Amino acid sequence: MHPSPAHKELNQLIKASTDEDTIWLLHLMNKDNEEHRYNSNISDTDDLLNQSTINILNTLKNSDEIRKVILDNYVNINERSVFNFIDSIKRFKETLNIRAKDLSDYKSNKRLLYFTLYSMSSDRALSWHTVCTIQNDYFRFLYMLFISPSYSRSNRLLNGIEERFSKVLSKNPIHFKNFDSDSFYLWAKGYMDQDKENSRVHNSSSYKPLDPKEYNIVINAIFDSLLDKDANIYKAIKIQLSNAWYQKRHREKNKGRKHHYYLTDKALLSLEILAKKHDITKEKMIESLVNERYTKECMDNSGNHLYSV
Repeated sequence: MHPSPAHKELNQLIKASTDEDTIWLLHLMNKDNEEHRYNSNISDTDDLLNQSTINILNTLKNSDEIRKVILDNYVNINERSVFNFIDSIKRFKETLNIRAKDLSDYKSNKRLLYFTLYSMSSDRALSWHTVCTIQNDYFRFLYMLFISPSYSRSNRLLNGIEERFSKVLSKNPIHFKNFDSDSFYLWAKGYMDQDKENSRVHNSSSYKPLDPKEYNIVINAIFDSLLDKDANIYKAIKIQLSNAWYQKRHREKNKGRKHHYYLTDKALLSLEILAKKHDITKEKMIESLVNERYTKECMDNSGNHLYSV
């Protein structure tokens, strides 16, 4: 059986689409299916629609697989319905002013991608709780970009995000210059994942590095967003992390060694009172006091260590 003119046109249209376009094309395909199923119009921002589209998207690895799913979906659909779908593609495409923007940096620069995704999480047009279930980070970015009217109809918001990222990067290309190593970043991710007190602020557990080298990108990306959001919060969490790493290294360096210090009776009594007040051991109280003094006298305003042993 020879394909109809409608099927030929759709085939050419889908195969000529960019990899980025396949994301919103899949969305339109699913919307078309759902509207036929329920015999009613559905908004592009409908949460149930988007969740069902995302469920399909999460089963696909790349744009070629998405193209195949779309074309297979219309193999046995009548010509009139295929032409209607083609019309819906053309109408939707006209609203996507963002398509004119070069998105190549987002595919090659994961730190920029993470910063942008964090910024997009405050969007009100789409449920971020739903969008963040997209497993592929780049697909998640594209989905938000094309389906949310906040981003799809103008470059303004995305341009603003890029400007803020550039500003953060110019200030801190590396947030932990003194600890810039794979071992630090691997440890830092685990430490922040377990930091329940600040988990809603840095949202570390939502980042899923795929290999050891990516931990560097993730930690710097988390602190990019913290610095962009609130410099005071950024400083406090950076100091907390720096101190925890310093203590870890110190413990490892001095493992098995005992330290003895002599205090005056007055200082010892003061220490016992402080320890009782804070409900911790005297050793922990000493450590807390040293850390507090060190932070004030041996670290700058950005949380960088001023001295080394």
